[in-house]
Amino acid sequence: MRTAFLINFGFDVSPFIDIISNYSPTTGDLIVLLRPQMEENSARAEKAVSEVKVILSTLKSANRSIDLEQFLVNASDPLIAASEIAEKLVKSKNTYNRIVADISGGIRPIMVAIMLCFIAKPNFFTEVTMLAEPTRQRVFVPLAEILEIKALGLARTLVQVSKGGNLKSVGARLGVTESSVSRYINRLKTLGMVYHKRGKLSLTPLGEKLLGLATHME
Repeated sequence: MRTAFLINFGFDVSPFIDIISNYSPTTGDLIVLLRPQMEENSARAEKAVSEVKVILSTLKSANRSIDLEQFLVNASDPLIAASEIAEKLVKSKNTYNRIVADISGGIRPIMVAIMLCFIAKPNFFTEVTMLAEPTRQRVFVPLAEILEIKALGLARTLVQVSKGGNLKSVGARLGVTESSVSRYINRLKTLGMVYHKRGKLSLTPLGEKLLGLATHME
C-alpha cells in the first residue's frame, strides 16, 4: 500500500522529521512538499529542502527509497491553492492508496487551502494530521468525522449518548424510534465516536473530544 504525504512546508524541517519517525514511509512512498510560489528562490526555504534531501538520501542508503516532489502553489488565494492541490490529488490517487496531509508548518494560506480541499474532496484523504503546540505531539485532525456529524444530523445523538442510557432512553430523549437510534449509533460507531456494549451507550475518547463541538451543531 503506497502512501503520499502532503506536507505544508516552510523553513522548519521538524514536521517532516516527525512524519518520517511516526509513519515510517518506505520504498514507493512519496513526500510532497507544498510550498508557496513566492518562496521558490528563498535561501532559507532551499536550505530546509536541502536538509530534507539529505535525510532521504540517508534513508535510501538503508534501502528506503522515498520519492520527493516539491509542489509550488499560488498561495496568494487559498481557493486557488485548494484547486491546485485538488488537481494534484486527482493525479496522485491513481498511484497512491493513502494520502496523509500534514498542516503543522508552512504558511497559513496553504493550511487553509488543504482544509478547503478536504471539504471539497474528503474521500481523497486518509488522514489530516499536525504537531500540536506546545507539546509537539502529533494529533489527528477529525475533519471527516465532523463533516459526517454535520451532514448526517448525528450531533444530537452524540450529545444524548453523552448522558448515558440505552437505545430506548436515547430514542425517548430524541423523540425517535429505537430503530432510528440504532442507525445513528451504528454510524457513530463506524466513525469511532461511540461504544455500545452490553446494551449501554458511551462515548469514545474521540467522541468526548467532539462533544463540545457537537453541542453547538444542534
